[in-house]
Amino acid sequence: MNPLTLPTHLHFMDPLGFKESILLKTKGHKVALFLSESAAQRYDLMPMIETMIKASELSWIKTIPSNPDYHDLAKTLRFLKGTEFDFFIAIGGGSSLDLAKSTAALYESKDKEVSDDDVLKIILDKSYLKHKHRPHLIAVPTTAGTGSELTRWATIWDVDHHAKLSIETPTLAFDEAIIVVEYTLSMPMKLTLSTGLDALTQATEAYWAKSTSPSVQVLALQAIRLIVRNLPRVLADPNDYEFRKNMMIGSLLGAMAFSNTKTTACHSMSYPLTLKFKMDHGLACALTLGDVLRHNLSALSNPESFYEAFNINNPEQVTQWINTLSEGIVSMNLSDYGVKESDIEDLAHLSFTLGRMDNNPIELNEQQVQDILRLHL
Repeated sequence: MNPLTLPTHLHFMDPLGFKESILLKTKGHKVALFLSESAAQRYDLMPMIETMIKASELSWIKTIPSNPDYHDLAKTLRFLKGTEFDFFIAIGGGSSLDLAKSTAALYESKDKEVSDDDVLKIILDKSYLKHKHRPHLIAVPTTAGTGSELTRWATIWDVDHHAKLSIETPTLAFDEAIIVVEYTLSMPMKLTLSTGLDALTQATEAYWAKSTSPSVQVLALQAIRLIVRNLPRVLADPNDYEFRKNMMIGSLLGAMAFSNTKTTACHSMSYPLTLKFKMDHGLACALTLGDVLRHNLSALSNPESFYEAFNINNPEQVTQWINTLSEGIVSMNLSDYGVKESDIEDLAHLSFTLGRMDNNPIELNEQQVQDILRLHL
């Protein structure tokens, strides 16, 4: 996909314009809404939802797990059984958006008696690729970081086997993404930090991925500049609209970049840290960013422009910047999440996700991954 021909239509709206647009689009239609009850209250969306209940046929998925797994997906498919939907609307962070996309990918399975094991098999054997039909997909991201609103894949977890699963089809991108910057103002500090670092890692990995291109690198560098310069400002002044808007634009540019390349070693190493030790995804990704930059340095075609975007002189300064930014908000030491020396070998073994680790420009082996993880104990 050419990054300049985005399949998702982007709209920036204020809260009132967003609500009016959704009510107009969905009137008289069958709609599945992916939105937690707490988020509905936080964003003052209950009046809109009550109007939708009266004016359309609404099914509301109110429980959104922080890292949805295939059990959650199976439960959602069974909940939606029996209705042909016109719209899926996902409002929230990456979990809400990914649950909506994965449900859309398996949409044609919803009218069968699918068990949890059936859903896992469909994901693993990719039989969902045969599906031809899905509803119109609308994303309303409320965090600036996951990029799910612009990618053609969805992350679903297999917590039983400590594995990250990816559901991907060429047509899985949201049809529309509505950006309401005001909804990001209420993000807590830790979530602001974690999602911002996720966006930064995505942009960085898009820059050096094996599958990168000059146009992707232009997008990635601008995303890095915006995030590096605005994330500290947002953390210092969380209610500043302009800083939040700049973070959202940086996140979107990063998403445009990595939607063409996928991620690399940092993300691959993050998955077992999230699955086994509950480390927030964005923190787990950014943890090794400086280390992987040092490893990949000889593969960078223009390290000077990369350094300029990050405002650094060496890879160690990336780690220093992340650690300084995190002080007083969250620990970046693996030992504080319960990781012990005895866990390192297993974590390294689980860090080799197909399509991610092998997308890194310079190969990493298990010993090198162990050495990197030990630096952060």
